[in-house]
Amino acid sequence: MGNARSIRPLPWTHRHDVLTAEEVALLHEQSLQILERVGVKFGSARALGLLGEAGAHVDAAAGIVRFPPGLVREAMSRRCHGG
Repeated sequence: MGNARSIRPLPWTHRHDVLTAEEVALLHEQSLQILERVGVKFGSARALGLLGEAGAHVDAAAGIVRFPPGLVREAMSRRCHGG
């Protein structure tokens, strides 16, 4: 590929917020409800075990993990603050 050109990102000159702060907060809260009530399907027994140990509610037979909102908030806080 001797003709490969360098790819540079375009400068970002504008910020267009699609959602208001209130809409973002509502979306976050509703996402927490989905994670708690519906859950997420995992195909890995190891993941199910680790998530259960961390405090998630695991239905091993179905492979479904339901996340308490506090657990999600704690994980997000650690991730957002470099922990």
